[in-house]
Amino acid sequence: SWLSTVTKTSARMSEKVGTATVTVPKDKLPEPLRSIINDLEEIADYVTRGVPLANDYVKGVVYAYLKQGVCGETEHTPTTRVALSISCIMDACKYNAIYPDTAATNCIREYISTLLHEVAHVVSGAPDGSTLFERSLTNLLGYSVTNTFTYYKEIKQYVDRIISKLAGPPPQ
Repeated sequence: SWLSTVTKTSARMSEKVGTATVTVPKDKLPEPLRSIINDLEEIADYVTRGVPLANDYVKGVVYAYLKQGVCGETEHTPTTRVALSISCIMDACKYNAIYPDTAATNCIREYISTLLHEVAHVVSGAPDGSTLFERSLTNLLGYSVTNTFTYYKEIKQYVDRIISKLAGPPPQ
């Protein structure tokens, strides 16, 4: 299946790259992963609307094979950007014909929480555990909750699309 092929590729890339980051252009990601990521990006855009700098970094996120166990990282060279792990997204966004709502909730939660964590690093310029980072993360949390209420109808259409994609059947 496409998932096992991509998972094996991801494992091979993780072994090869070690701590390096190998980005993959979004148009080279397999379907339906690419289409799920497009929906996740739309949701992320809504939840970060109005947040100084954060929304710009959300719009510039890249997808990469990162070191095993790392789901997101902030890169500062040559430009500052957020990279999210293809492997982590695939692990979080699995088909589930019996409980597609739960599968979609897990997928969205993992994507948004990792993305906001990394964006908080970029916006604050601070490491985990620092007061500046925690303040930035708290600010993003507040915006994401209020924006979810504000843009509920718009966000729901993307949630429903993810649910239908995770309900299957998976492509062969």
